[in-house]
Amino acid sequence: MGRRVSDRFDVAIIGSGPAGLAAARQASELGLDFVLLDEQRKLGGNVYRNYEHNAAERSDLADVLGADYLAASLTMSTEFLTPENRISGSQVFSIDPNGEVAYKKNRQVSIVTADKILIVTGAMERPTPVPGWTLPGVMSVGAAQTLLKSSALVPKGRSVFVGSGPLTLLVAHQYLKLGNPPAAIVFTGPLFGHRAPARSMFRALRFSGRLAKGFAWLIQLLLSKVDVYTNACDVEISGDSRATQVHFHSKSKTISLPADGVFLHEGVVPDSMLAMSANCEYVWNSAQKCWGPKLDGWGKTTVESIYVAGDSAGILGAHAAAPSAQRAVLSIAADLGYLDQGERDRQGAAPGAALKREQDFREFLDSVFPPPSQPGNDIPDQTIVCRCESVTAGQIRALAELDCANIGQAKAYTRCGMGPCQGRMCGLSVAQIIADSQKKRIEDIGHFRGRTPIRQITLGDLAIFSTNKGFSILDREK
Repeated sequence: MGRRVSDRFDVAIIGSGPAGLAAARQASELGLDFVLLDEQRKLGGNVYRNYEHNAAERSDLADVLGADYLAASLTMSTEFLTPENRISGSQVFSIDPNGEVAYKKNRQVSIVTADKILIVTGAMERPTPVPGWTLPGVMSVGAAQTLLKSSALVPKGRSVFVGSGPLTLLVAHQYLKLGNPPAAIVFTGPLFGHRAPARSMFRALRFSGRLAKGFAWLIQLLLSKVDVYTNACDVEISGDSRATQVHFHSKSKTISLPADGVFLHEGVVPDSMLAMSANCEYVWNSAQKCWGPKLDGWGKTTVESIYVAGDSAGILGAHAAAPSAQRAVLSIAADLGYLDQGERDRQGAAPGAALKREQDFREFLDSVFPPPSQPGNDIPDQTIVCRCESVTAGQIRALAELDCANIGQAKAYTRCGMGPCQGRMCGLSVAQIIADSQKKRIEDIGHFRGRTPIRQITLGDLAIFSTNKGFSILDREK
C-alpha cells in the first residue's frame, strides 16, 4: 500500500534540475517548508544528469561534456535538502489544484500535499517525424547525450546527425572529442543559421563567449573533415531491420549516406503535461512554435496554486533556470505571507534582470536557429506520426479533408494522442497537418491535454490512488 503524507508543505517542487535546485535553495532561505520530488535518483535533471558520479569517477567524461556541465559544481550544494524534504526516484503522475501531488516510488503510490505547486520539469525534444524515424538505430540527439552522461555510452560505427540548433553541434563535438566523430552532419537549415535582426545581434554581443564556443565546435568539426550538408529537406531513413541509410535533398542534389546510427534534433519545447492536466491555460508561442503556459511575470499560472518555471515555462536554457525559479519562489512566499509585495519586488529585481538578459539571448538564438514549422503537408502519407497508436500522416490528412474541426476530434477518430505519451510525441505534428490541410493557424486547431495519470501506472496503483483521494474509480469517471 502507498501512503498519504499528512503534513502539508508550503510548496511542492517537481523536478531537480537547475531550476528545481535553485527553487529549493530559495525556499530554504525564505523559511518555506518545501518538498522536492524528482523521478531521477540523482540530482541534476537532464542538464546535469549523473554529474556527481561523473565528476568523481569519470573526470575525463565530465571534461568532454564541457564547461557548462562542470558548472554544476556551483549549483549542486545540497545542505538544504534532507530525507524529509527530498523524495527522489518519484514518478509524479497527478497534481491537483487543491495541492495534492501523487507519485509512485518503489512500486508504491503516495500523496504529498502543499499550498503551492511549482513545476520545473524542464523541456523535451521537439518530435521530428520523418519516414523511417521509428526504425531501430534512430534516436534523438538528446537521447544520445543522455546515454553519454548516464552510462558513458557512444554508439559504434557511422553516426549521422540530422537537424538544427546548438545541441546538434554540441553532441557532435562531444563525439569528436571522444574519438568517434560523426560521419556527417545534415543541417536542415543554413550552416550559419538565419540572419538575426540588428537589435538581437547587438544584444547578443554581451554573450560573445557563448557565441565563440559554438563557432569553435563547428570549426573543429570541419577541420576534422566531418561531412557537413546544409538546407536539407525531404529527409528519409531506410533499412530493413534497422536504419542503414539517410536520404535527403540538398542544393538540388539527392544524397544518400550510409549510417549505423541516426540522431534527430529540431530543438526543444516545454514539458507541458503536468500543468495541462491540472487545467492550466496554455497559449501558442509563435516565436518558438510551441505551446507554453499562460503566466504572470512571476511564474503563476491561471490556476492559483500552480506555478511553472525554467524551460517548462518557455525555452530559455539552463542559464535562465535559476533566476526564473527564484522569482517563482519569491512570489509563492509573498502569496503565503512570508514576504510583502514590496520585499518580493526588491529581492526579485536581480534575478529579473538576469532573466531579461537570457530572454534577449534566446531571442537571438531563435532568430539564427528558428524552430522549424512542423512538417505538416511535407510528411508523406505512410509516415507514422503517432508512434503509440501507429497513426500515419495520411490518416490525419484524410480526417482534415473531412473537416475535422480540431485536434480533439482527430484523437477521437484515430486514437492519436491516446497512447502512453498522451500526445507528447505527436501533438504538434498532428495539429500542423490539420492546420496545413485546412489552411488554418495551428493555434486554432488546439493541443492535446494530458489527463491523470500522466505516467503509466497499474490498475492496482490507480485503486490505491483513488482510495487515498477518497473516491472510487467510478466516481472519478463521473
